[in-house]
Amino acid sequence: MRAPAISDLRHRPNRGFHLKRKSNMCFGWGVNQRPFPLDLVQTQTAWSATYRALAAVGPGAGTTVLRRRLLRLSTRLWWHPYWTTAEAGPAARADLREHARGGSGREAGAA
Repeated sequence: MRAPAISDLRHRPNRGFHLKRKSNMCFGWGVNQRPFPLDLVQTQTAWSATYRALAAVGPGAGTTVLRRRLLRLSTRLWWHPYWTTAEAGPAARADLREHARGGSGREAGAA
């Protein structure tokens, strides 16, 4: 799965997220509008896709490349400069994962 392009991140009412075109930030929609840098959202999306791919293959099926990619993406996510800003509160990492999934994570889990 590829990381979303800017054209893919337009406002989607059912998903609740959009890309603010005048900046390089993605914003959540609703009460908790939290800005995320576009590269951070793309890295989280790539991490999720790699994790799903790794979970889909069986043991011993040549998972080395996927495990190395997951480790590299995890490092990028953990050490991204965004986490040193005031906006990066305790719930920001969970919000980023939900944002990268398209905003349907908490609602789908509650149903």
